Amino acid sequence: MTTQAIFVRQIDRLKQSFGERAYSKEKIELIWQEVKNLKDNDLTLLVDNLIADSRFAPTRKDFREGISNLRLERYYEEKKKISRESERMSDEIISGTFKFIGKIMQGQYSAEQVKAFADSVKSKQRACRFCDDSGYVFTKEKNGPYENIVFKCKCPIGKQNEDVFPSWNADFAEKYELMN
Repeated sequence: MTTQAIFVRQIDRLKQSFGERAYSKEKIELIWQEVKNLKDNDLTLLVDNLIADSRFAPTRKDFREGISNLRLERYYEEKKKISRESERMSDEIISGTFKFIGKIMQGQYSAEQVKAFADSVKSKQRACRFCDDSGYVFTKEKNGPYENIVFKCKCPIGKQNEDVFPSWNADFAEKYELMN
């Protein structure tokens, strides 16, 4: 949550860059409604980007677009992090599996221990190949202007999302390709 002090500081920076008259009290209140749920450092980054990239005073729409871009960047950062963790876990699982199989063959583990190990390996596997357990399927048009389209995945995580995105299905697979 953005603190009031950080918000005031960022508005002052915008006023310094674009002029005092560019931000009326009403406009500032509307911008507050857009950014109040951001973390302080995200608001600072957003204002940095708006100052650097805008020729004119950023509008509420510019703030909305900037927030959307920040969220998309965070999603991809998290996805990369999860992917790295998943690869590391896969390597550990494979190594541990081979060691465990060797010990099973030597008779060092009971049937209960073997079952418990198999269950733990199953629980660490990714559940959905379409959305990487995010609940959203990111696609682009195969034969066209390559517009990015987001679908709600039909996996259990996607079904929990109450967004208005259309649900991913085989009909869409013919027109769109996965970006994952």
